[in-house]
Amino acid sequence: MSFGKRRRLQLTDGARAEIHRLLDDVRYELLPLGNALSQSDHLPVGAEVAVTADPGLGMDPTIDLAVELSRRGFVVIPHLAAQLFGDRDELAACLDELGRADIGRALVVGGVAESPGAFRDAGALMDAIEDMGSSLHEIGIGGYPEGHHVIPQEPLDRSLVEKASDAGWITTQICFDVDQTSEWIGIQRLRGIDLPIWLGIPAVADITGLMSLGMSVGVGRSLQFMFEHPRLVTRLLRPGGRKASDLVLSLGNLATDQSLGIAGFHLFTYNQVRAAERWRRGVVAQLA
Repeated sequence: MSFGKRRRLQLTDGARAEIHRLLDDVRYELLPLGNALSQSDHLPVGAEVAVTADPGLGMDPTIDLAVELSRRGFVVIPHLAAQLFGDRDELAACLDELGRADIGRALVVGGVAESPGAFRDAGALMDAIEDMGSSLHEIGIGGYPEGHHVIPQEPLDRSLVEKASDAGWITTQICFDVDQTSEWIGIQRLRGIDLPIWLGIPAVADITGLMSLGMSVGVGRSLQFMFEHPRLVTRLLRPGGRKASDLVLSLGNLATDQSLGIAGFHLFTYNQVRAAERWRRGVVAQLA
């Protein structure tokens, strides 16, 4: 089922229960910007929180925010972006800091830097982490059911297979096309990748919040954000967030197929946690 279709989704009792479970135990994603800590006040106690890595900011804000969120009692999963590490010493310092904060999981991504450092991609960074040894006991990797805005599909597919044996889970980009997402997962299963998959879902966004985000990251990077997420911009900036709710219900319906191995939802909040939580709780209430 494509996101753009308007037919009403019919849910069985089993599907309702499964979607309720997924929405009750989402992973939240925060950007390492100035409002992140104040927005974290709206998160459920002890929630799992991923912290992204931004090419324009470098790795330090990601690690600083991850450490502080861990101190506040959240289960934190920082993104470690390969191209943002200048050398092995920087990586070692980062791993030491995560160890001192008792952070044991991370999502390793390639990242897209103007001047890449010592690691060309996520696989190279994973190899270096294994060589060094660290407190990280589980590493996740990224998945792209609808393709990457820079990397062609063939290298993406090859890289996923190469990394999967050393990873603990896959977190996807935002999944807007349900049929394409289902097909992509099925293909990965046929290729022997049996990792649990966390599906990326969008929280309801409002134009004021995203404009504020754009001011925080700068005009140039805000335009890049719009380029990388055109469907988010054109389809979610509307009152009520009905389309987002329909999308999440359709994606959740996939989880009733146990062969797909969908572990949960990864909620992209874009640092609008209060609005995201209001929306999430509203959908859960509708399922009750």
